[in-house]
Amino acid sequence: MTLQFSFAIVGAGAMGAKHARLLARFPGVKVARVVDRDLTRARALAAEVKGEASAGCDGLAGAVSAAVVTVPASEHHPVATGLLRAGVHLLVEKPLAPEPDQAEELCSLARHHGCLLQVGHIERFNPAFEALRQALPRPRFLRFERRSPFTGRGTDVDVMLDLMIHDLDLALTLSTGPATGVEAQAWPPPPAHADAASARVVFGDGLVAEFFATRRAAAPARTIQAFADGVLGEADLLSRSVRLVHGSSDGQVPFSTATGEDALLAQDRAFLEALAGRGPVPVDGQAGLRAVRLADQVRRVARGSR
Repeated sequence: MTLQFSFAIVGAGAMGAKHARLLARFPGVKVARVVDRDLTRARALAAEVKGEASAGCDGLAGAVSAAVVTVPASEHHPVATGLLRAGVHLLVEKPLAPEPDQAEELCSLARHHGCLLQVGHIERFNPAFEALRQALPRPRFLRFERRSPFTGRGTDVDVMLDLMIHDLDLALTLSTGPATGVEAQAWPPPPAHADAASARVVFGDGLVAEFFATRRAAAPARTIQAFADGVLGEADLLSRSVRLVHGSSDGQVPFSTATGEDALLAQDRAFLEALAGRGPVPVDGQAGLRAVRLADQVRRVARGSR
């Protein structure tokens, strides 16, 4: 098989390992380098995918076609900045960056250096979300709930950037207008990073969305409720199932999307298609920037500053 794309995985933690194993399965793709400050961890993953290991990104320019950035969120901006300046196409895990100005700078760098920039908002590729969007393309009210047991990952940023940003991105995808009003609360209060937060966002097209996210839950949950024109849609993003209720409980129309493609596989496949010139980047840097801006609004309101 002719080699088409050579990848670097920057960050050999749980998400980096998932990306590396998936990408190594695609014909014509080689995971050539695994980068992690923990060189032992980098070497272990590199051996698994038959690549090389290093503790830094030196020498990646010209050696790889693209990189997947899975380092902690607080490191996204400096790592992605160096790679974009080296002309490396990027898939950056969410959030694109912790601060809006950092995310905006990454978008500018990608344009300036002619690099593709995709953001890992993986729920866009969840078949349950796609089924809900097809059934109710213009909802008037949304309710998102996202609960995760504590894992120790993502704690370099607050829960709005760690978890809620998934659902903020989905709401932005379903809305045709910008956020015009935000109410929010978070716990614990500053200066600690919030582990639980709730928000209510009104968009310019009249859509109202409510959000709750916590990373201190007893059990995981990821659900969406959508209301439009007398129809209630309920999506479970974990079981990848959707139910529609028309007017009353007698009108329930359950259907399952559990046979859909794995969301991470679909996301990485879409990035490869964009690299091959067979389609646009499905979640580009501007989409990532919009999500970071909205998360920042929620964070500022929750902290009591406007």
